[in-house]
Amino acid sequence: MIFVSKEKTLAKKTKQKIVEDNTGGAKLKMKPKHKRGHGSLSGTVQKIFSEATTETMGSTFQAIIISFHLKQKFGKDPYDVLIDDPETFYNGLREILGAGADTVLSLVGTLLSKRYGSNRSAEEFLALFTRSDSQSKHELKEIFRKVADQPRERERTMQTTSDCQWLTSLKLPTT
Repeated sequence: MIFVSKEKTLAKKTKQKIVEDNTGGAKLKMKPKHKRGHGSLSGTVQKIFSEATTETMGSTFQAIIISFHLKQKFGKDPYDVLIDDPETFYNGLREILGAGADTVLSLVGTLLSKRYGSNRSAEEFLALFTRSDSQSKHELKEIFRKVADQPRERERTMQTTSDCQWLTSLKLPTT
């Protein structure tokens, strides 16, 4: 008879896997049982939360607290919940972290403003989670969509720059 830890059994049932990341910390990999309706947007949100919390709380915080515990609470990817119903996500985060939920969301808001140019203060970002109106939900989605689109824009810009450099390096005969 083989004994398996409860955590491994839970991770197996929910198709989750905790793996080591390149900084020696842990990262929770979630494999959706079905195709995500939000595609890369949910992945972008997860990446942003990871970036925002890793520096101050360590690399395992996002994986264990947010991804694993909220996944268990909601029964689905917590970042999909955030996209569909930010207030439910916020309430779930508050149940786990108490007032620390505001701190986490403020860290995310600060990162979005400084690194991605969201033009919102951390307080304004936090307020989008606590208001239960459709406008706030829409604004949050737009913030994350803009971040999701940024790498594509950077790739296009880099390709254009590379093409221009290549063209200018050509020795064309002058007439």
